Amino acid sequence: MMKRILLLVLALLTVLSATSCGRVTQLVGGTQESTPASEESVSPAPQESKEQSDSDAAVSAPSILDIPEDARYTATVLTVGDVKISYGLYRYYYRNIADSMAGEDGDYFKNNPDKLAELEERAIEQCKVVASYYLMAQKAGYTLPDEKELEEAFVEYVKTYEPMYPLYYGVSLADYLKQSYMTLSTYKTMFVVNEYLGEPIYNYLSDEKNGMLDLSQQALEKALEEYRCVKHILVGYSDGLKDEEALTLARDLAKQLREGGDIDALMKEYSNDYQQDGQNAYTFTYGEMVKEFEDTAFSMEVGQVSDPVKSTYGYHVIVRLEIDKEAFEKAQFKEIAVSNAFTAFVEGQNGTLLEAFEEQCTYEKLMAD
Repeated sequence: MMKRILLLVLALLTVLSATSCGRVTQLVGGTQESTPASEESVSPAPQESKEQSDSDAAVSAPSILDIPEDARYTATVLTVGDVKISYGLYRYYYRNIADSMAGEDGDYFKNNPDKLAELEERAIEQCKVVASYYLMAQKAGYTLPDEKELEEAFVEYVKTYEPMYPLYYGVSLADYLKQSYMTLSTYKTMFVVNEYLGEPIYNYLSDEKNGMLDLSQQALEKALEEYRCVKHILVGYSDGLKDEEALTLARDLAKQLREGGDIDALMKEYSNDYQQDGQNAYTFTYGEMVKEFEDTAFSMEVGQVSDPVKSTYGYHVIVRLEIDKEAFEKAQFKEIAVSNAFTAFVEGQNGTLLEAFEEQCTYEKLMAD
């Protein structure tokens, strides 16, 4: 669980690749000689299903491999070290972050013009993450396959998964990418990062000989501050309980626990959380649990029993426990150190929009494109 920065190209990550004389080429999101580039943040293969009847109109859509990509999207607009970032990649992050910041408010940036600088900064930061995959690959001495081999692998990948999108999502892959502000080069970048860069870079960072990991006691204590260990009883609705009945039972269980009840025995008898076997606890950090559960767990003291917490799953009665430092150090601490090392590497990079493209990258033009 590497804090999502490395192995799963998190929702905001991307890169492009090619090799030149045995080195990783420095063009991300666009290619040398105008070959399409790539971004990321789309899951490699569909993972949720929809009724096939929803996809009839999408089945006959053209393949993304047959749709020409506008040359504007492969033009370099940003440099990070010697890595070049394309307009298509920058646009992808910019528009997704803009949507996230504005939510349903169509006038958000009009009413909050001071937020535009933050929007640009966040988009550049995400491009720095992408570039850092390439820069670290260079640092690690890792060489990507040549462009021909990468292209052949990508084409095979698309041919394998593209037919599944109408069946799983009810739309063609081309429409799926368009809705996500992705171009073909964006998608190829995601593929390259996932398939070629994530694992070797993680392995490089994990090697303690590189001296990039902070495994000190101080770092361990700091990491522990961002984690919680809990056991909980989930009173769900799978037993046919109505909301009021589930709440009443959850309140009774909380009362029993405060009076010295055995959490393991009560979990085993009452909990609808089938990921727990009646004994094991959850050790987690921010963003790994449903919000209501997370907010409560991070507000509790060790040994405290929560009031029933309602989520989409039912009512949770949570007991906060002391984290087993020795087990945490063995199971999770190194993963955190790897993530922190990569984050520090990213923060050490500089990224600035090229002056020639500053006008093209204004909010009005990016959002209209």
